[in-house]
Amino acid sequence: MDFTKVKGYSKLSAGAKDFFKRTVASHQAAVGNDYKAGWTPVSVKEYRDHLRVTFRNGDWLRYLPGGVWG
Repeated sequence: MDFTKVKGYSKLSAGAKDFFKRTVASHQAAVGNDYKAGWTPVSVKEYRDHLRVTFRNGDWLRYLPGGVWG
């Protein structure tokens, strides 16, 4: 995945970029192929204690410390 194409990625801090990459990989590995297509990140925004990630299907999740999402 080309993270530079995710809107907002370039504005993330270095630590948030690493966290985002790790959590996306973990999230994608935890789901089946049919699920993955709609759950491709299209935008990300950094907050004090989480990242808000919006996906191709229009849904969004918070990526939280510890590599969890919800």
